[in-house]
Amino acid sequence: MTHRLVVPYRRWHSKWLAERGESEGGFLMPSIAVRTMLEDMNSWTVFADDAVVACGGTIEMWPGRHTAWMQLNKTSGPHMLFITRVVLKALSRVKGRVELSVQRDFRRGHKWAHMLGFCIETMDMLRYGPNGETHTAYVRFD
Repeated sequence: MTHRLVVPYRRWHSKWLAERGESEGGFLMPSIAVRTMLEDMNSWTVFADDAVVACGGTIEMWPGRHTAWMQLNKTSGPHMLFITRVVLKALSRVKGRVELSVQRDFRRGHKWAHMLGFCIETMDMLRYGPNGETHTAYVRFD
């Protein structure tokens, strides 16, 4: 039986997650300054059998407006039901508008955004990603 645990996010968790391999949607490693900032936000890490399988959370831009973020890797798949439950619980505590973006060609990411209750706000955000990728903007309201 897999032992799963949700703990507050720490900046080195992203590095541990990246070491296990890139996800289908790619893996963006934020700068150390951003990772340090995320420690003080509504951010968490999912462990499965002592390995990091997901990091995520929300960043409050101002009261009533939040940006959701998520890091998954190639070992996250078997834990997606648990991760989805964790994300839905976290989102239920956020009041107002929550935004996220998904790389346009990441089919599973779009499917997951819809499962989490997000709807498309802007179809094509050109050159939005760190390597110039086109993203789709999603939004969810409480």
